[in-house]
Amino acid sequence: MPSHTEPSAVVVLVHGTWAPEAPWTCDDSKFRSKLKEQLGVPVRFCRFRWSGANSHTHRILAAAELRRCLKQSLSDDPSSSHFVVAHSHGGNVACYALKEPLLRSAISGVVCLATPFLHVEHNPLRRGLLFPLVLMYAVFPPAGVYTIAWLMRNGSSILTPTDTFVFWCLSAAAVALLVPVAMFMSALLRARPDRLVWRGLRRVVTDPAGVAHELALPTLGPERLLAVRISGDEAAGGLVASQFFAWLLREAWRPLTQLWDWLDRVYRRLLLYLGVAVTFLLMVGSLAGITEMVVLALYGLVGLATMVIALATYVVLVLLLLVHAPMGVDAMLGSLNLQTWAEPTPPDEAMVFHVIRGQSISSAKRKRQWRHSAIYDDPDVVRVVASWFLDRLRTGGRSLW
Repeated sequence: MPSHTEPSAVVVLVHGTWAPEAPWTCDDSKFRSKLKEQLGVPVRFCRFRWSGANSHTHRILAAAELRRCLKQSLSDDPSSSHFVVAHSHGGNVACYALKEPLLRSAISGVVCLATPFLHVEHNPLRRGLLFPLVLMYAVFPPAGVYTIAWLMRNGSSILTPTDTFVFWCLSAAAVALLVPVAMFMSALLRARPDRLVWRGLRRVVTDPAGVAHELALPTLGPERLLAVRISGDEAAGGLVASQFFAWLLREAWRPLTQLWDWLDRVYRRLLLYLGVAVTFLLMVGSLAGITEMVVLALYGLVGLATMVIALATYVVLVLLLLVHAPMGVDAMLGSLNLQTWAEPTPPDEAMVFHVIRGQSISSAKRKRQWRHSAIYDDPDVVRVVASWFLDRLRTGGRSLW
């Protein structure tokens, strides 16, 4: 039997992205004092610090370290109930740490505050789709730059309405194509000093299925997981936008791949027929005028098919970047192999508490605090977390390690 000085509960606090020194995890924080007061039982708090970097690689490494921390805590206090409270992406770290079944059964409960639960799927972009995309990049930007240079040299007074239309189309295409290039270059520059991210990217390329399995969230169920959300959460706004783009991506993915599968079957035949037709028509010298028209028509047909696929692939590429930008640099750069999207709830069942009263929001405004970070200062959140902990303590939530 434990002595009266031993804690009845051990609570491990896991901070979110970019917050290794999160104030709510400190000894004198309002969250810790209020939670301890409402629990009414001896509590020992443990701060778990990780890099806080916004990337799959850093979250996985943090999960492995948290797993070791929890095992050590269970070994030190085998008769106490052990809980985890995590904020934002710290909730994903906590879930990854509990993928080990024995450890998952030993932990009494996990509370995720404003966590965007990440779902990962191995669905590589067809390599054949990259050819028309590269072709489009090889045609439009040079054509747009050449047109602008020509206009600057010759002036706009000699342009016909058709020339003006073509000029603006080429210029718009050139600018639009620079958007994903700029996003990729920005992600590359941010990832350049981080060797861990590059190591994770190599794994995404060489073993995407294994990485997807490693990033799959475990099923904890409502008896072990409480998800707490707050209205007006800025991260939730980004989550909704990410969900919208993810929906567009999923809707565009299937018809695009089906269209490419169909074109892939006829594309090579079309090129073969084009070569045969050009060779035959060039041999018929007396039909020079007709030959030129037919050849141009055939080339136009091939070019049109290529540009249609390239345009659709470009749309998917932009959606991939928009969806993955909030998930981290490696998620963004590896999105051609692995698709990641965020959901307000984890897989399967979970208990969810949503703060929708205006008092917490106005309080956050008075303190000039992000609502995403105001969740752990909300009195209702502390009350629900304490009540949920007490339910597990009363029902024998202790698990011997």
